[in-house]
Amino acid sequence: MLRYRWPVLKQLHLQACALTAQDINVLSQANELVLPCIQKIDLGENPGISGTLAVLLRSPWPELQVLAMNGCSLTAEDAYALISASKDGRLKERMVLIISRNKIPSVEMQQLKEYFVV
Repeated sequence: MLRYRWPVLKQLHLQACALTAQDINVLSQANELVLPCIQKIDLGENPGISGTLAVLLRSPWPELQVLAMNGCSLTAEDAYALISASKDGRLKERMVLIISRNKIPSVEMQQLKEYFVV
């Protein structure tokens, strides 16, 4: 029996796609099935994903090196989800976060800098 082998996807660019919370849920599920080798995700300019990072980060992203989320209206809640994922190993230590033009308060931004390259 022949089995189809999925190509290894290294980068995923979904900037300015009007993503919603439902899309983030699907992306999280896809990570578990077909995206384990992803190294860079660009979700920039998708303000509809604000408050959804806990869902996106519920499973590990072992190879992820860069997560870009410029202009996504990220909040303190999203910052805490990122920190939690780093602390428990779902994200690599000192990976790169590109998160300008968001609503993350300065205290939480400072905390993010302790875990990520911002």
